[in-house]
Amino acid sequence: MVKRLQLHQGRPAMLSDNPLYTPVHLTSSVRNRGRVYATSQDGVTWQTVSYRQFHH
Repeated sequence: MVKRLQLHQGRPAMLSDNPLYTPVHLTSSVRNRGRVYATSQDGVTWQTVSYRQFHH
């Protein structure tokens, strides 16, 4: 899943652009596996620029 890292109600959380999905508050069980870098001119069509996987 791809989410944006933001504060939600004063706590770090992963938020979806889709309002049907509730925020996922960060706990010790959440692991960052990588980052997706993409651009969009219209918010609908996305062009992937790069992906960087984290090695744990």
